Amino acid sequence: MSDRVLLLGVNGQDGILLSSLLGKKGSHIYGVGKDKKPSIELHEKVNYFSIDIRKTEHLLEFINHYEVNAIYNLAGISSVAYSFGNPVETFEINTFAVKRLLEGLRTNFKSGLRFYQASSSEMFGISETSMQDELTPFNPVSPYAESKVETHLHCRAMREEGFFVSAGILFNHESIYRPESFVTRKITSGLARISLGLQSSLTLGNLAAERDWGFAGDYVNAMYSIINHDKPDEFVVATGIKHSIQDIIDVAIKTLGLNNSTNEFIKLDESLSRPKDVKCLVGDARKCRSELGWIPKKSFESLISEMALHDFNLLKNKATKDQDH
Repeated sequence: MSDRVLLLGVNGQDGILLSSLLGKKGSHIYGVGKDKKPSIELHEKVNYFSIDIRKTEHLLEFINHYEVNAIYNLAGISSVAYSFGNPVETFEINTFAVKRLLEGLRTNFKSGLRFYQASSSEMFGISETSMQDELTPFNPVSPYAESKVETHLHCRAMREEGFFVSAGILFNHESIYRPESFVTRKITSGLARISLGLQSSLTLGNLAAERDWGFAGDYVNAMYSIINHDKPDEFVVATGIKHSIQDIIDVAIKTLGLNNSTNEFIKLDESLSRPKDVKCLVGDARKCRSELGWIPKKSFESLISEMALHDFNLLKNKATKDQDH
């Protein structure tokens, strides 16, 4: 099913990887992004449109015109740090725009529409449990997390009304498509520059912070399974293994063949730490594994190595081209 798919936020990391997966599945894909043109070359089956998710009427007209029967909402403010400085915008995009869209789709749901909401592990915030699952209480400590919780609960309420509104509570997931504003890509690109002699140091915040990091390519497979499940529900998507920011640095250093000790080129800046820093989040994805048969395939080490090598080659090729000119 789900042959006419609307993918909101197609320009982002998850949108790029999910559109590729859907293209291979034979879906007819309508990709929506805020940019006038795609930020990257998308799968050939993606029909791209520039629409602001806050323009509810425009989106509803679009959905009805193209008879969309599945919607993945991956759009929104995704940076926790950005949300602290822009809380109103964060709620406008992550919460109110989604609520208006869902309310406007009530008739479509009765005709068989399915909706997937991208929820986040940040909703758990500073948790009292060592691992978080679908029953773990939410304790948001950032505007981003608060906006995600409110939307998640609205989706749950609509599901309880009988509408097919599902959610994936995704823990941290990365790929070569991550922007450098995210710490994983900041580290791999920064160390790649250091290895090429393009910069001498990398400034970071809290190296001890721990997260459950997985491969975004594995996680979009979970999204596909969630929206195509026989009933709407919510699922934690995670590896169940925690790693620190220091671990990311160590894997990238080893991959790039850097011989220096970490302290020689890593500088710490306390101002880069969040006002309320979540020390550790680790997901319990047993429900996702048992009900959907989903299993993450790429290891943390393979993921970080792939990102580091990608950034090294990207920067090396760019430097070569610049020299040729």
